[in-house]
Amino acid sequence: VTMYEIDGSTLETSLTSAIASVMSTEAIKVGFIASHSNAEAYEYYKKLLEMNNITVENIDDKLITEINKEYDAVVIAAPKKDFVSEEINALSEFLSNDGKLNKSLIFYGDSSYQNLPNFYNFLAEWGIDVEPGIVFETNDSVRGTDYSTYLSLSATSDYPFMTAGQYFASGYNIAMKENDNNYLGRETDVILTTNGTSAIVPVD
Repeated sequence: VTMYEIDGSTLETSLTSAIASVMSTEAIKVGFIASHSNAEAYEYYKKLLEMNNITVENIDDKLITEINKEYDAVVIAAPKKDFVSEEINALSEFLSNDGKLNKSLIFYGDSSYQNLPNFYNFLAEWGIDVEPGIVFETNDSVRGTDYSTYLSLSATSDYPFMTAGQYFASGYNIAMKENDNNYLGRETDVILTTNGTSAIVPVD
């Protein structure tokens, strides 16, 4: 089972987004890789980005060989199929940005679709290892009442809109870990982390 929506009022989100839209002086533009994303997750996250004053354009080519450098970031939501070598090269070139970097990749994993060896090898080169399974919380005090895979994550560092020690609720997480590959001098920062009482279990 994969869940993408949280029931409840969207009033606070709408008001916050409206204020951010008025106050923002920097236009952010992202390319959403629709051709690899789960349709339901794609629509949900696209709407969320647009509510926060972010311009979203679809990248729906059957074979992605180049990504427009005008994008500040590319988004992949719950990919159901792996990327081929040409697409991996396009992602690498976009993130490297001719050596200038300052580009982002936003990836939302899906515990139902984890057979992505090419994409996961690519993430490993950027300091992120993905392990098969789903994150399971053993501590009752930091997990959902009815769902052991719905747990709290804590912020480890101060980032925009975030304070160290702040908690966030997240469900059905794939297991992602920082690695020490240091590939081409790249470094990884962990922004959110699970608790020490979390474990990885098979999806079934």
